[in-house]
Amino acid sequence: MSSDSALAPNKKAREICWSYRDKLFDCLDKYNDDLSKCTEEIQGVENNCKKMWSKYFLKRRNYLQFREKVEKEGFQYTDPESDKK
Repeated sequence: MSSDSALAPNKKAREICWSYRDKLFDCLDKYNDDLSKCTEEIQGVENNCKKMWSKYFLKRRNYLQFREKVEKEGFQYTDPESDKK
């Protein structure tokens, strides 16, 4: 499934992909986002999902974690110019 043909995957292919995504996310939760401990799960996603989806899943996960942290702890603005002084 990792080929990036123009055709959209059918329902069954999407369900398979999402099940591998869920296994990867479970592994990342278990090992505190250590990708090196989840190589089997990463391979499952890469073999069963479109390449673009694999990248999207990880970016989306990172965004959701960031958003959750901001909602819990608040946003702390850091002036990028302050580092240059």
